[in-house]
Amino acid sequence: MIHWTIGQGVPKYLEQHARSVVKKIIKCSPVLHDLRIVLVGAYTYPSGLDMVCGEFASPHASEATPTIYACVFSSGERLSHITDTICHEWGHYEQYRDRKPLVEGSDIEQRTRRLMEAVERG
Repeated sequence: MIHWTIGQGVPKYLEQHARSVVKKIIKCSPVLHDLRIVLVGAYTYPSGLDMVCGEFASPHASEATPTIYACVFSSGERLSHITDTICHEWGHYEQYRDRKPLVEGSDIEQRTRRLMEAVERG
């Protein structure tokens, strides 16, 4: 089951897009745990660059639920940035779910690409 937390400063259209992305991902990548997704609003970079950063946190002593964090830095957020961030962090959830090491590299690139394709197909 997905549990959402939406922070202050996250525009409604970005929240709706993130929810839509996750619905599409779930069709090809089952959720076997409670999974928390946290969208956090941030600030605009002075240069006007659009950026999104993300993190996957696996359960440990202080965090009982696997969690995907996406921090939105927006000066006119492009939806593709959010899609890419969620797919990348979902790839780390898959590593956790599949009991694989949580690492960057070719495995996460392949997982991200597969998830991005699933989102594009709908």
